[in-house]
Parts: sequence; C-alpha cells; structure tokens
Amino acid sequence: MRKRPRRSAAYRAEVLAAYLKGTEPAAVVAQRYGLPVSTLYAWTRTQREMSGEPVRRRRRRAGAQRASPTPAPRPSYPPEERRAAVEAYADSELTQQHFARTWGLSTKTLREWLRRYTRGGPKALEPLPPGRKPGDGPVGLPEPVREAVVETKRSFPDFGLRKVRDFLRRARGIAVSPRTIAKTLHAEVEAGRLELPEPPKRRIRVKREIVRRFERSKPRELWQSDITSFLLARSRQTVHLVVFLDDYSRFIVGWALSYQAKSDFVLEALRSAIGRYGAPKEVLTDQGRQYYAWRGKSVFQRFLQQEGIQHVVARAHHPQTVGKCERLWGTIEREFWARRMPQDLEEARERLGHFLAHVNFHRPHQSLGGLTPAERFFGAEDVAKAAIEAGIQRNELLLALGEKPRRPVFLYGQIGDQQVSLHGERGRLVLQTPEGQRTELTMDELGARSAAPEAEQHEEIPHDEEAKHDGAAQHGTSTEVDQHESERGAAGDARAEQDEHGGEPDGEPERAPAAPPSAAREEADALPHDPADGDPGARTLGGDH
Repeated sequence: MRKRPRRSAAYRAEVLAAYLKGTEPAAVVAQRYGLPVSTLYAWTRTQREMSGEPVRRRRRRAGAQRASPTPAPRPSYPPEERRAAVEAYADSELTQQHFARTWGLSTKTLREWLRRYTRGGPKALEPLPPGRKPGDGPVGLPEPVREAVVETKRSFPDFGLRKVRDFLRRARGIAVSPRTIAKTLHAEVEAGRLELPEPPKRRIRVKREIVRRFERSKPRELWQSDITSFLLARSRQTVHLVVFLDDYSRFIVGWALSYQAKSDFVLEALRSAIGRYGAPKEVLTDQGRQYYAWRGKSVFQRFLQQEGIQHVVARAHHPQTVGKCERLWGTIEREFWARRMPQDLEEARERLGHFLAHVNFHRPHQSLGGLTPAERFFGAEDVAKAAIEAGIQRNELLLALGEKPRRPVFLYGQIGDQQVSLHGERGRLVLQTPEGQRTELTMDELGARSAAPEAEQHEEIPHDEEAKHDGAAQHGTSTEVDQHESERGAAGDARAEQDEHGGEPDGEPERAPAAPPSAAREEADALPHDPADGDPGARTLGGDH
C-alpha cells in the first residue's frame, strides 16, 4: 500500500498563497504543484478554521450578478403577443437566437411557441390550464370509484390491497391500483369514516430451504388432498376437514367434515369429487394413516388402484409438497372459522359449503391472475379476461364523462360440446353461441323487477346438489357475490399478500404404472392382500422415515 506523501508547513503556505491570490482557479494551482484539488480545498478549510476568518472565496465570472434568494417570476404573454411573435418570425429572415434576443424572449420559449403553433394553430398558443403542483397530494378519485373502494373494504375487511383491486376489476369493472386504494382507505380512516381491523403481527421469517414450485398444465391431471381440524364453539369438540383440490386451477372438487378422520371419511369426499368431475390421473397426499400404509396397502390406496389413479406420496415431514392445501387452511381459519365460529357440526357443514362455493366461483385468486378457480378449471379464463377488460374499458369512458360506472354482467358455460356465453348490453341479456346464434332477453321478459329488494333478486343454489356425470358439464362465471352467501359465512379471502403456490420436494416423485381399472378390480377380488407386501404404486420421497 502506497503511503501518502507528507508536505512541509512552508510548502503548504506557498501553495495557499498562490491559490488565495485569486488569479488562477483551484484546478490550475493544484496541477502546477502536483496536488489533488480536494487536498487544496482541505488545506484552505484548515487555515480558515485556525485563523477564525472566512477564507472561503468563490470566483464569479466577469459581469455575473449574485443570484437572488427567490427567482423572479416568469413573464406571462397573452395569446395575441405569442401569435404576433410567431408570425413576425415567419416573415423575418433571422435565426431563432437573433429573433428571440430582439423580442426579449428566450430561445427555448420561441421554439416552444413555434412547435405548438405548427401542431395546433393559433388555438394552441393559448395558456394551458394550471396542473398539479408538487406537494398538492394525489389527484382525487371520481366519487363512484371512491365509494366502490370503501364499500368493498367495508364488506370484506380482511381483503388486502391486491385482493380489493382484483375484486373491483371483475365485480365492478373498475381498474384502480393498489397504491391508490391504500391512499383512499388511509384518507377515509383519517377522516373517521372507516375503521380497519388491526393488522396481523408480522412473523419473523426463518431462512429455510429453497422451495421448488410446481403446477400441472391441465385440470384433472393432479389433485392434492390434506386433512386439518377445527374446534366447534358450543361443544368444544374437534371436527376434521378433508379437501381434494385441483393442482392446476385450485378448484375444490370435493370435501368432507366429520368428527372422526377415518379412511371412509376421506373416500367419501373422493367418491363425491369423482362423481361430479371425473377421475384425475394422479392424487398427491402426505403419509397420513388415512392415505398411506407403511406395510401393505391402505383402503385409500386400494381404491385408487381400482379406479386406475396413480398415488403420489410426499416425503415425511414435508408439508410444503401439499402447500396449496396448506394455504387453503389459513384462508378458512382466518376468513371463515374465526369470524363465524360454528356452534355444531350441522351448522359448520352448511356454512362451510357456502364458503367453499364462494371460494370456487366468486373469489379472485392472485396466483391465477385475478381469475376464479372455476374459470380456470372449466377453461373459461380467456373469455373471462376478455369480458373483464371490455367492462373496464366501457366504465373508463363513463367515468371520464362524469357518469356512474356500470357493473359488468357475463356468464360463460358449456353444455356437452356446445359453448354458450351470456352478457349484458344496455339493460338486456344476450345469449350467444360460437355459430352466431343470438338471443336477446329483456328484464321484463325474465320477470325481473328493478325496484325489488336486492335480497329478492338472488336465488340460492343448494351446495349439496349432485351433478350427473354423463359427459355434459355445466359451469359458469359471474361477478356478483351473493349477499346471502356473505351473510351465511361466505366471507372473502384473506389478505393474500404472499404467494399462494405450494412447494415441491427435491426431485420428481417416483410413480409405478397404474393398472387398468378392470385388471385392478380382478386382482383385488382374486388375491388376498398380504400386509407384508410393499406398495409399488406409492413411493415415498426423501428416503428417510
């Protein structure tokens, strides 16, 4: 490391004397004496501190004036003078610099007038309306948009900023950023017009292993399943909940709630899901006793083999593999169970059915780009996106004209191989097919009354109604959240500020080829099961148990 050279006091005095004469700039003096400019400035400051006199000097150009503390206001020119200047310049043969100096203008001002006159004519030379100044705060939202933001947050207090944004996009046809939503809610709280729940305490993040994300490319390729438990409010008894969730769409295909978590309890939910939506190719579970047997095959595994479904088993003590189910448990706990506190099992089943239907068909999912699980499960995501964007564009024009935005209405479905769409146009419902067939229905033809209470215009569909699995699937997407469902426990999703994917274990799971259903049934009926035999169709991950 090179040492800094030491300068004598006489050398410093000589350098400072040459600099303080004021005949040469600091850079020239420093270069002549072989010093950095910063060293020369440091020696000057040291001498000033030791002598107590302000030695600091600032060289100004000849004829330069001291800058005033407040700059003079820019002159304002009426449109007539601007037009006269532009026309005089066009008739003259002077350059812009010479002409501006003659008229007492800056070259920049003259150039700006010429540009505006060329683009918009004399009308463009009129002064522009004053805009927002720095520090004036954000531009106020239109009143209908502000009311929609506050209403959504009041109805769903646990919605985060992005969840409010997604809900407004699809349910109200309004595009607003999370930052604007935060400013609007903060202003409402400051004014005392809105009360927000206490935010949850931030948990200390522990550095964990790198989590691998995975997602199947189509619905019904992989279903995840997991079991959790909740506590009833009246009897303080524990009830167990099992769900089967489509990995691609997060659509809850089946669930069951019971006092006991046995194999029959899990098979009941799986049979119901297969009856409604068909069998998946694979089912992913943990190593719970309801799913997996350490020796031989469990009842659940034998059922999967009979149906020709491959069983994928997560490695021990690795809940991240079924992370999508784990994420759903947090949503149910915060947004439904903690708020409604069911008293008994029957009430819990009824209210939970409404909530899970709300999650499937009405709740925007952040990992799905603001779509609902049903839209992705039934292949309606492209149509839903187009309908949402079209509604937002229509409402942008209405807001620009000072009118109240309209709520979007759209429905997409498929009956057999025939696709149909239903959307609203100026107070009418339009039913259309891909072949171009179009049917318009008015509200009077449907028997709807515009002045009727909102509660009378909703029709509840029983959650337990079974759909026949005969190749004709009916599905749809709507933007209205049923108020009856909200009152009966259909609360919104949690503040989903975090990612809603699950983690994948290290390495792809090993799978044994599943036997055909007929062969599997014959083998199960003909051969007794030996508990000592291993299960070739379900291999664990990780090796250590």
